[in-house]
Amino acid sequence: MSTQSDTPRRALALDALRGLAILGMILSARIPYGWTEGVQWLPGWMYHGQEGPNPEWFGPHPAGFTWVDLVFPAFLFAMGAAFPLALSRRLERRASGLSIGAWILQRFVLLVFFAIYLQHTIPYVMGDSAADHWVGLLAFLILFPIFTRFPRSWSSPLILGLRVAGLASACGLLAVIRYPDGGGFDLYRRDMIILVLANVALVGSALWLLGSRGKGWRVLAYGLGLALGVLGHCSMNQPTHVTLGLGEALSRLNAHPLSWMTQLLLFKYMLTVVPGMIAGDLLLAWMRSPHEERPTAQWFGGRLWVLVWVTLGLVVFAHIGLKARWVIATPVGLAVACAAGFALVRSPRTSTERFLARLWLWGGIWLAIGMALEPLEGGIKKTPSTLSYYTVSAGLSIFLLVLFTAVIDVLGHRRPMGLLITNGQNPMLAYAGIRGVLGPFYRLTGIDALITNPIFRFSAWLGALWGLIKSLSLAALVHILTRRKILWRS
Repeated sequence: MSTQSDTPRRALALDALRGLAILGMILSARIPYGWTEGVQWLPGWMYHGQEGPNPEWFGPHPAGFTWVDLVFPAFLFAMGAAFPLALSRRLERRASGLSIGAWILQRFVLLVFFAIYLQHTIPYVMGDSAADHWVGLLAFLILFPIFTRFPRSWSSPLILGLRVAGLASACGLLAVIRYPDGGGFDLYRRDMIILVLANVALVGSALWLLGSRGKGWRVLAYGLGLALGVLGHCSMNQPTHVTLGLGEALSRLNAHPLSWMTQLLLFKYMLTVVPGMIAGDLLLAWMRSPHEERPTAQWFGGRLWVLVWVTLGLVVFAHIGLKARWVIATPVGLAVACAAGFALVRSPRTSTERFLARLWLWGGIWLAIGMALEPLEGGIKKTPSTLSYYTVSAGLSIFLLVLFTAVIDVLGHRRPMGLLITNGQNPMLAYAGIRGVLGPFYRLTGIDALITNPIFRFSAWLGALWGLIKSLSLAALVHILTRRKILWRS
């Protein structure tokens, strides 16, 4: 018998999706790469689709899609899905439009700073000596007073003083660092992943606020976001890509005095962020609705587990088919899997069932669009990114959200997903730790010289296993800090 509850639901599935993307980013940078002298290659599906052990690496990029290609757009999708959750809370607190706008702009500035600071303090960029790794570790620690969410019980002057001290230390460090070419601080030395996040967060947040005024406004806002994504894609001006005849003109918009901070081409990822925002709206409505502790007996248990396995099979099959270039079998197989999922989510009765059914519908829509576009630009590619890359990634991200929602938020299996959830709740700390903790720790302790380098040359798969262990060590550190409420603003 179901009971009603007014306790707000928590979006742990979204945290887990974000955590999976972060762990994928960590792992993809910790596995053997064949262009290092003496290191063996892994199979091509362990790298970006346009990298890996293929003879065409220095020629035309082959079409293909791997799990490594999904991690970044999945993170962008999760960011888009979080906009409705974060901004709606501010609207509910009756924050003024000016204060919300100031918060959005502040986040943009902090993310741009984060992108520049991170890239300047990577040990191997500085020279890769032991001293450089000590500097990288120090640079990571300096970020704590800047980004940590301090307890509300702390006084405002104390928090302000800590942030100013952190920013002053960061600026001082950037001023004295020198690089192998003899140069110093350079605005164009920045982490492009974080720079993309900064730009889509700025525009995506503004568009969601516009859409919050009503249904018609939402259609307009999301339409503008998709149009901006298409224009950003066209601005790459690739000969094999859709440019709508505007490629050359739009490409000029990427060259301007502020190109170190923003470029039109960065907004191509709005084609993944907007689907995330749509999913976030569904998630927000589900979290706000009066809800039952369980779905109906018809859904709970067996049917949900079948849905989980169908979803997992769909995601895995999509990767296999797109990488292997099964031109006919892939869309047919995905259509069958989507149809099976539609049969499983039919006749929804509770808010949870309707939420899963709507998510599945949108996942199928974006995946269908992506597969229809797949042959258009020479096949799906991350480098240079194609229209199908953004939309297929959006569809697969939605299906992963379905999977995590069913397992974590409905069936209640949170403990096995705890590492993903806590890393997803602390993504900035996890991302900074890739360069500021993992590299310095394993280099300065001598573990890399003793274990990592010999393993990479002995066996590629053992190297991948060791890379996974190193990645999990960072994830465990972030897990511990998150459980202790040491969280960074994002």
